[in-house]
Amino acid sequence: MAKVDMAIAEQAFVDAGLSLFTSGRDQVRIAKEVKPAGCSMAIQHKDGSYELYVRGKVAIEQLDLVNDSLSRPLIKLTGKPVLACRPISAYELGSVVAEVVGALKSIEQPSSDYLEDFGRWKELVEYANPAVYGAINLCRTMNLKTPEVNYYIDDGFGGIAAKVELAWPHEKFAVAISMESALVAQKSGWEVVTVSEFVDGYGHVKQKLCDL
Repeated sequence: MAKVDMAIAEQAFVDAGLSLFTSGRDQVRIAKEVKPAGCSMAIQHKDGSYELYVRGKVAIEQLDLVNDSLSRPLIKLTGKPVLACRPISAYELGSVVAEVVGALKSIEQPSSDYLEDFGRWKELVEYANPAVYGAINLCRTMNLKTPEVNYYIDDGFGGIAAKVELAWPHEKFAVAISMESALVAQKSGWEVVTVSEFVDGYGHVKQKLCDL
């Protein structure tokens, strides 16, 4: 795998909050210490596109629940205890990985100590996709306005245009995991960012959402 291809795969894991991984010639695999829901994950590059593989008993047993929140569902490989999503373009790899990681984390139960750290934000964390915990924590520690969780954006005709993980309706600002949802919401006049963009672009976010 070329260096640029490897870098795209590595960045997909980093953006999903999995910063510990090992890189080989043709794949990037997360480290054992960071397995969401006890599942191992690997990204392979093949014939100009990417393939995401998930191995773990919990994911296989609860595949329907995991797939319920994915725009690109995982499929079980015949005769193997492995789930796969393929092919994936370089453009959509980051959002697909973030969705899968969030779905896997959603079938884990956060510890009571972890939730207590969030204080009055605890209820948001309990209902939010774990992939946006970092964004919620930033809101909490930096005294930003409280977002709506799992918000459905209206298309202007009484229907639903898109679902986003965090939303500030008055500011028409949102955080989304799915690239497809982000694009649809943007067409409806919203500014939508990924979790990593939200955290990395704190200065811009603070101007919009500071709760003073």
